[in-house]
Amino acid sequence: LFSVWKKIILNFLNFMIDQCYQIFMKRTLKEKLEIVKEHVVKHVPLSEIKRKYQIDTDHLKYFVNLYKLYGEKPFLDTVERRKYSREMKLKAIGEVLNKKKSRKTVALELMLTDPKIVDDWVEKYLKEGESSIKDTYSRNHYLKHEEMLEKKAYKSLKERLNYLEAENEYLKKLLPLILKKSKQSKKKQ
Repeated sequence: LFSVWKKIILNFLNFMIDQCYQIFMKRTLKEKLEIVKEHVVKHVPLSEIKRKYQIDTDHLKYFVNLYKLYGEKPFLDTVERRKYSREMKLKAIGEVLNKKKSRKTVALELMLTDPKIVDDWVEKYLKEGESSIKDTYSRNHYLKHEEMLEKKAYKSLKERLNYLEAENEYLKKLLPLILKKSKQSKKKQ
């Protein structure tokens, strides 16, 4: 009976941790930075922040450590995409699998905004082997499918607009020359 209750309680706790994680991970990097600053700069206790934002303490501590190590840099949503090389991933996977470092320690060292990225690498390695590990770009720069399509459409329209504006300028400059040639050919006739 005790083991049944223990399983139920553990399942419930894991569920709650996942829920808190999902709530925190759905926040933007800017929102995460503001939450972290509440603790680091304003000295608001973690327990109060946890209650206020419904955030799991472990994840909050991870982001506080990330901020303390690197400042605002990991939280800035820069245009530059961060590339994770195959070699770097394999080194990180090796450190985790050989129990040299925890996944969170490796994630902190790599300035990852989500320690689960390392878990994903390890899981892929274990399921599909070393050949499945490839160079990739950081998650925070992947856009939702609709946003990506909108961005591509915008870029395409912008390129088309620039082309048409250039063509228009060319034709404006060409028109007087054509009219001049036309007048000269009429005079000859």
